[in-house]
Amino acid sequence: MKEEFTSALGDYLCFSDEGIEYKCETKHRMYPYGSMATLKFNFLGQVEIVGRGRSTNAVLFTTNKTNKKQIKSLVAESSRKNNSAPPCEPYNIDETGNKNELPTQAELDKQIAEAKEKRKQDWEDFKNKEHRMRCNVCGTIFCYTMKDVKNNITAGLIGGLAGLGAATNAVGGSAYNAFELNKMGDRNRANVTDLNHCPNCHSADLKELTDEEFEKIKKEQSASATNTISAADELKKFKELLDMGAITQEEFDAKKKQLLGL
Repeated sequence: MKEEFTSALGDYLCFSDEGIEYKCETKHRMYPYGSMATLKFNFLGQVEIVGRGRSTNAVLFTTNKTNKKQIKSLVAESSRKNNSAPPCEPYNIDETGNKNELPTQAELDKQIAEAKEKRKQDWEDFKNKEHRMRCNVCGTIFCYTMKDVKNNITAGLIGGLAGLGAATNAVGGSAYNAFELNKMGDRNRANVTDLNHCPNCHSADLKELTDEEFEKIKKEQSASATNTISAADELKKFKELLDMGAITQEEFDAKKKQLLGL
């Protein structure tokens, strides 16, 4: 026997002499007869399967009007076979069709804990990730993190609420309270940084630098600073030679132009 069905969502269900095979986007599992703790056709028109042992999560396969009656009959027949078969456990089927045992509860708990820790770390990395922006107009580079964005939102919200409170007090409350709330609003609004514009020329023409681009710029700036220091040191030495009378003013001026690239 091999009766195959596909749901509107693309899930696959197959009744065979061995048991029931289920496949969806996230899992491919075989439930041999004797491995199902629950097998029923529920009132929503779904085949509900819960495996024994390591497989405790429910599988739901939604039928349609054309195959509902046939599947209901197959579920009833499979349930009788499952109840009379010796107990066993379901297993996963990998991409190559090989049988894989389901993880134990301890292994599942470990996987869940690791996934939670990874999500937590990913969130921290996201909050602390430094966004490096370069202005395409003046070349200014500035950086910010999601903490800066959050601080902007908080300061803007407090500033707005303070302004609203000041307006309310100005109309029907205390003039002093209105004055103090206005000051609070001004202080918070002043703490809002415009991250969508260059802090130097206020242009909105910005580009986010990749890590590679940022490191390249840092190296170029470092090399330029080193060259500037070296030129200054050399110029100092030639000035000392000039003061000692070892070279003429013309020779010093020529060397100065050469070192400074004039």
